[in-house]
Amino acid sequence: MRLLKGDYLNRAAALLFHPDPQRYFTGAAVKIGFFKTDSDLRFHDVAEGDLFTQLDRTLDLLHTKYTHAAIDITGKGREETTPLPEPALREAVVNANAHRDYSTGNPIQIRVYADKIMIWNDGRLPENRAAKDLLRKHASIPFYPDVARVFFLAGKIEAWGSGIERIFHACAQHGCPEPHFDVQSIGLMTTLHFRPARETTQKTTQKTDERILHILRKMPTASRREIGWQLGDISPDGVKYHLDKLKVASRIRRVGPAKGGHWEVLE
Repeated sequence: MRLLKGDYLNRAAALLFHPDPQRYFTGAAVKIGFFKTDSDLRFHDVAEGDLFTQLDRTLDLLHTKYTHAAIDITGKGREETTPLPEPALREAVVNANAHRDYSTGNPIQIRVYADKIMIWNDGRLPENRAAKDLLRKHASIPFYPDVARVFFLAGKIEAWGSGIERIFHACAQHGCPEPHFDVQSIGLMTTLHFRPARETTQKTTQKTDERILHILRKMPTASRREIGWQLGDISPDGVKYHLDKLKVASRIRRVGPAKGGHWEVLE
């Protein structure tokens, strides 16, 4: 694909459909990291490829590796509650892709904490529009119209400026605190706060073994350290204790070597 300077339609096509748009756009990617504190990065990933691939890869990582559902064992079986409503998370990630400035070479940055997700992109609001304008009905004026147009045709956005309203509604329905939008001179930061944990008495009834099985179903290659984080920073030795119990009980088995293998849950 030949790119011409100033050829915006051709640039949008490269971002949306070329298998390696990073050849033409430095930083056309999504960086995701889990932070224990602002300065304590525990692990991270980079989602690359065309924008549709980036979107799917980013959401998959956020759902399977960076967040985990609360599990309650009830008389009806296992019930799961995600920390964020899926529609709100998807809308926030799509908005970051549709409204970013691809000319700067800065990737979208997603910081995940124990209680929130912060999504930053370097797009800017149109002139004479302030942060408070995002919180009421407003026209859709995307920073990169050609990308937004294709996202609209693909059913990813509605192009009516109602995305933020839908994020607020989904978070309220899910029991999450209100999201926060911070318009900065260098971009926009969207913060989605997780649904508060249930009462301590309910949390203590969750069985660690069942939670580990749930993690392994989603992440068969998870290390003991990653499982420990999902459980709430249990040490690798503590995770090993539970894994050994599950193996003895024939609930799981190890397939392949310690490095490079995976766990299989025996239903």
